Amino acid sequence: MRRPDLGALQRRVATYHELGHAFFKHSGCDPKQEVQASIWASRQMITESAFIEAARITDELQGIAHHLGVMKRDVEFYLRSFSYAEMVAMRHKIGWGHP
Repeated sequence: MRRPDLGALQRRVATYHELGHAFFKHSGCDPKQEVQASIWASRQMITESAFIEAARITDELQGIAHHLGVMKRDVEFYLRSFSYAEMVAMRHKIGWGHP
């Protein structure tokens, strides 16, 4: 997966994404596997404490991504990985109130 046209951030994200495929032992490529690999990658790159800290600075996904050193889509996949109860708890920890 050598892509010299990718920047450092994109290479990092792509590497974690591909590691997600390896973690789940995916073969082939389908949309469900792509989402699963992306969620796994986001959970590896973003810690709860770092997310909370970034979300207290800004509630904009692009700003959170910037603070975390990831792409906006990684923040979206990270949030997508939460159950409703986990999301409510996270919002409480950040101070955002209820969804």
